[in-house]
Amino acid sequence: IAGNTIYAVSSSSELLALDASNGRKIWGYPASVNTVPVVSKGVVYANGAGGGLIALHASNGKPLWHSPAYFTAGPAVGPSAIYVADIAKVHAFRT
Repeated sequence: IAGNTIYAVSSSSELLALDASNGRKIWGYPASVNTVPVVSKGVVYANGAGGGLIALHASNGKPLWHSPAYFTAGPAVGPSAIYVADIAKVHAFRT
């Protein structure tokens, strides 16, 4: 939850932004069902439907960037980066 918006992934693999006051869908974007979205500085980060890390505008769901790197853990928010890990190492993406 960030502000008045709930970010969650549906069982049909859609990252959703929902109005916390009434549950109405604000926007949706394809994502992996095996991800927990995180929000930092107005950007939502999650595991994309095709794999890799996606970054979306929190307000409208428009894509900002995508990293094709496969990861098994994360994303996690740090003070100046988003972190994901694969089997061998941790990757940091500056925010």
